[in-house]
Amino acid sequence: MSRSEEPPSGMREALRDASELARERDAAAASPDSVQHRTRMRGLSAAIAALVVVGAWDVHVLTRPPEPLAPGVLEVDLQWMVATTVEAIEDFRAVEGRLPTPEEVEAVLEEDVSYTVIDDRYVVTGRGDGVEVRFDGTVGLDAWLGGAAPAGSGAGGPS
Repeated sequence: MSRSEEPPSGMREALRDASELARERDAAAASPDSVQHRTRMRGLSAAIAALVVVGAWDVHVLTRPPEPLAPGVLEVDLQWMVATTVEAIEDFRAVEGRLPTPEEVEAVLEEDVSYTVIDDRYVVTGRGDGVEVRFDGTVGLDAWLGGAAPAGSGAGGPS
């Protein structure tokens, strides 16, 4: 390079400074501390990615609607809900000497169970997914359940 092609002195200093900064950067990138830092950051990034994947899976599983119960299982489940409601109603009647109002029974009603008073009798109905069970008191609760009373009722069942 001839003297006329050499960069001006200010430019030479800027090139020298840039070259020196590049060497320092390369040396710093190769230092054991820098390598260890990058390794830690890669591990942390992998851990965060794994947590995001697991979290997304959990959200998928938790937001998926539950599998519907088989009709026979649903019917038995509804029968037990109706039976526990009937027992609460009969306990109330034994203490108070009258049927409870629908508002007084509301606290013990399950989501799929309704209670209706008709004159001096009542009807408790359980409904869910197209299945309905109904207790109207025309037979005793034990007979309605086929001899099996709800757990803790003290009522007889099969031995």
